Amino acid sequence: MTKAAIYAPVRLSWSVLSTLYLCFFGISAFPSSVISGGRPETRLSSSAANGAEAAEAPSMIKITGGDMLPVGYTSTWPVWALEDTPSDGSSNCRLSAVPGTSSGEGETGFVDPRSYHLFWVPEDSPPLLLRPAVVAVLKDGKPRYIMPGLDITAEKAGQVWRNRGLNSLPLAGQWESFLDTALDLSKLTLSVFARHPVEGEEGNTNAWTTIAEKVNLLDTLDRLVAIMADPPEEISSGFHVLIMPIADTTLQVPSGTNNMRAFITDYPDPKRMLELPSMGSDGSELDIQIEKILSAGKSEFLPQVYAPLYL
Repeated sequence: MTKAAIYAPVRLSWSVLSTLYLCFFGISAFPSSVISGGRPETRLSSSAANGAEAAEAPSMIKITGGDMLPVGYTSTWPVWALEDTPSDGSSNCRLSAVPGTSSGEGETGFVDPRSYHLFWVPEDSPPLLLRPAVVAVLKDGKPRYIMPGLDITAEKAGQVWRNRGLNSLPLAGQWESFLDTALDLSKLTLSVFARHPVEGEEGNTNAWTTIAEKVNLLDTLDRLVAIMADPPEEISSGFHVLIMPIADTTLQVPSGTNNMRAFITDYPDPKRMLELPSMGSDGSELDIQIEKILSAGKSEFLPQVYAPLYL
């Protein structure tokens, strides 16, 4: 059976995305943008000022080895986050469903927060907390792909928010096949970098800050295998996306960040990959541009489910 037969494609046009965005924030919330033919022609408020071009939404996900997967095929896969790692190292796990990523109960009113190229931050957003993560794609309780991830949350009144609206859940655009027999898991490391503008003699330039570098993933991947040996019922059938933070410690997203890149690779000097527009076929990569947008709480179109976060 081919991949095309396995997946059921669901594609969202720019006109549909525009409608969803208008329903969420209203027309006044488009940041420095105009609407042309139903498509928001966005000028990046922070990135463009520093020489970055507006990112185009990718239509395909790259798989190491040269395979490709249409983004639309993944749009119905539920997303889960693995909560705190047990101190005893057991395979027990506590899962949190990310609302808006499936058709289950409690989904009404939430928009799909997934994005492979943009990350939107409303100006009235609570502080964003960050944990570097490994993200796994599961099929019938078995790992199929892994990729670098960013578990970005906001907390308000004791509630943790992973879905804060459109483009609030960043995902990698290049994945590593977990079934690759040549893959040496013991050599894989995770690195995360944040770019921000700095003042120089010739105007603003960009500099990279290291969030995490060459974090060994063997313990995290061993735990993934242990969990999937007897998977929880919620993720035992069909396709699912599982976010696995690699540490309990949270960091704040650095102020002024306009781009974040993360790599899972066995390359000995991951920071050198920042010199390239993409890492090619050697490993998996997340590359997300960060854009400030206008207040969500001031929009008359804010869905009620987001009111506890923004009001």
